[in-house]
Amino acid sequence: MKDKENSTIITNKIHDIQDANLILDILGNSTRRRILILLSKEPLYFNQLSKIIGIGQQSILRHMKILEDSGLIETYTQESNLGAPNRKYYRVATNFSMSMAFSKDGFSIRNNKIKELRYKEFEKLYKEYEKYLSEYHSIKNKNFHRIGLLLDLFKNTLIEIENEITDYESKINDLQALRQLILQDIHKIGKDNFEFLERRIIYSFIDKQTPSSVEELTNILNEDAIDIKNSVKSLITSKFKKDKTSIFKSLKNYKK
Repeated sequence: MKDKENSTIITNKIHDIQDANLILDILGNSTRRRILILLSKEPLYFNQLSKIIGIGQQSILRHMKILEDSGLIETYTQESNLGAPNRKYYRVATNFSMSMAFSKDGFSIRNNKIKELRYKEFEKLYKEYEKYLSEYHSIKNKNFHRIGLLLDLFKNTLIEIENEITDYESKINDLQALRQLILQDIHKIGKDNFEFLERRIIYSFIDKQTPSSVEELTNILNEDAIDIKNSVKSLITSKFKKDKTSIFKSLKNYKK
């Protein structure tokens, strides 16, 4: 007999997976990566994980606690028809993708939640997937030939998806290369025209999230507030006295 799929959530600590430091720290361990790879295929209970990975129970428990506390995995119980005790299963609890760009002129990490947006370019892939799945559920008498055909169709769709991803990654790489060229020139202009702290202030205003106050800028740069105010004053009153661009309009607010 099969186990009942009557699942009761024991813990559900799904956090907002946006802390890159936390994610990188967790994924920096090879055992935890193996655990996540296994759980991404299907939920497993503790003894299964321990046997497959081949490490002691106390050691694997520590890894499971870290993964669970972070919100990357969660647990649930599953009843059995065989009179055996209920088992606690582990499963992946969140979906996100992470990309990293690292070069001599820039370093960035992006986290994105994986969700369906159904862009027109991928409408065909979505429709094919839904068609195959609908056909599978409509067949009353399942047989391995039909299941094999379905799995083969899914395999071909996955190959097509991987090709699409590779194509888009190539385009992203091209944009990263352009970004790199622009950053190189920004840093060259900075070194040619500004003092060290002035450069750091200017770079912070070119970043995506512009600091809104001297206090915030002080925390970002880890510099003395008085030194920052003096550098801002020098930029406004001397080097950009008549400047009306957005960066230096924002700088003028720092004088207040």
